Amino acid sequence: MTAGWPPLSSVIVIPLIGALLCCGPWFAKERDTQSKLCRVWALFTALGTLVLLLAIASAGISNAGQTLHIDEVYRWIPSWGISLHLTLDGISFAFCLLTTIVTLAVMAWSSKPAGAGAG
Repeated sequence: MTAGWPPLSSVIVIPLIGALLCCGPWFAKERDTQSKLCRVWALFTALGTLVLLLAIASAGISNAGQTLHIDEVYRWIPSWGISLHLTLDGISFAFCLLTTIVTLAVMAWSSKPAGAGAG
């Protein structure tokens, strides 16, 4: 699959940027005393990653009978022959999707008030 944007790099970069932004001053304890803003931001970051993975799946399996296989190759240090190679196939997509869904479930559960209980 050839795309105009790097889908696999985006699956790595979006959660990374979301996590780094959670360390920003606008999420400080003085401004966000109950950490609601940080929780909502993390939830939307995880939701954005899920939407991206579903878009990758729909673009990767556009033809009937075609299997999901996406490659990205970046030459990092060409003089030494070092490159970055990202690949997503069926089983790795399932694990990425599972990780994203579990992350969403944990974020949604942790956004409940502290005294709300488990049920």
